[in-house]
This record gives sequence, structure tokens and C-alpha cells, in this order.
Amino acid sequence: MLLKNGKDLKVYNTQPRFNKTLNRMMTTFDYFDWMYRIDPKLEHLKDLKEVYVSFNTRYAGKPSEARKALPELITKYRECSYAMYHMIADMLENHSEEIINSFILMKKSNGNQARLSNGPIESLNRITIAAFSCLIPLRTAHFFAWFLKVVR
Repeated sequence: MLLKNGKDLKVYNTQPRFNKTLNRMMTTFDYFDWMYRIDPKLEHLKDLKEVYVSFNTRYAGKPSEARKALPELITKYRECSYAMYHMIADMLENHSEEIINSFILMKKSNGNQARLSNGPIESLNRITIAAFSCLIPLRTAHFFAWFLKVVR
């Protein structure tokens, strides 16, 4: 639930359901309240995540505007007190050009527009790695057979 984006939460139950563990009727948002009571930092962490989701949605198809807004997002993450978000700020800064390019929309064959993604290439990389990784034991076995012939 904490990883869901804010816009996706509306599909959750607003009608209370009985929770046996807590012995009470609860809606989805009651669960958030309980989690935030356990650790109030969770709410701030979720809010910081939502800032990036909002940035990502707001600038789709607007790379020049995203370029102007990215430093503000990086600063926001650097100024928070969580090391995890400092690492994200470093990543955003180090890969800013790639991130900006991901906001470019391209027309697909069906006429719709979609953002550029390296997903298809990454899936090919996985297939290639998997295909060649099964050959490594064969190469190793071949090498040892050759080595034993040479040594004898």
C-alpha cells in the first residue's frame, strides 16, 4: 500500500472491512493512519515519493520544462533528512540527461504517443545473457578437456 501511487489509491476500499488482527472495521485509509502511527517518517517518505511521481507525470512530453524543474527536485531530495533520498538525488543528477530524454514522446505505429524507454533493449540484454550463460559450462568443460590433452 505504501508503494502505491496516490492516484491509484482510489481503487481501494472506502467501505470498512473487519480486520481480525486489530479487531476493528477499517478502510484502506485507516491502514495508512495505523502505519503512520507506528512510524511517522513513513508519511514523509511517501510524500517525497509522490513528489517524484508528480514530477514524472507533469512533464511527460515536455522535456524542456522537465530540464528546468529537475534541479528543484534534486534540491528537495538533498535537503531532506533521509540518506535514501540523497542517493536518489545523486542518481538524478548523474543521469539527468537520460532522465530528461525519457520525457520525449514518440508516436507509436497505432497513432498513440509513448515515452522513450530502454525497456525493450534491456529485455534483449537479459535474453542474450541467459542464452550465453548456459554456454559457459560447455566452454569450461571444453577448456579442461583441451588442457588435459596438452598436459599429458
